[in-house]
Amino acid sequence: MKKKLLGILLLSCICIMQTKAQNQIKDDVIENNLSNILTLKLQYEEARTKMLDSRLTNYMQVNACKAAHASYVSAVRAIQRASVRQNYLSYLNKTIKEADQSHINSTIRYSTNPSTSNNDKVITNLDYLKLVRYCLFIQKKGTLSEVTSIPPSVRL
Repeated sequence: MKKKLLGILLLSCICIMQTKAQNQIKDDVIENNLSNILTLKLQYEEARTKMLDSRLTNYMQVNACKAAHASYVSAVRAIQRASVRQNYLSYLNKTIKEADQSHINSTIRYSTNPSTSNNDKVITNLDYLKLVRYCLFIQKKGTLSEVTSIPPSVRL
């Protein structure tokens, strides 16, 4: 009887550990997903700009803009899900704290919006991670905000 009880206890511990392991997301997957969100944001902005700049907006431009926006919002929602939210927040907090890493301070293109000043079109990776944390997890927005609409205390 003790052996059966011990076996059941051991089996349940293994199942619990496997469930926790499945909920954990590796840092490189999180980093890729955050990079993907930025790529989708830029694609949406480009599609929107093309659609708005065109004298005769055609059906295909409108559909391309809608599809780009849907992909972007879907990617944001995927990282905001309750099941993975804490993984992303932990990664962001840890990475922001370890800001002395060289890849964090490199610059990335953040915006293609023509109304955005050139200074705000390029930001550091660290600023991007802070923007993601602020917009998507603190404010719980469905998209990333323009750099100028973020309080200075959030940025470097």
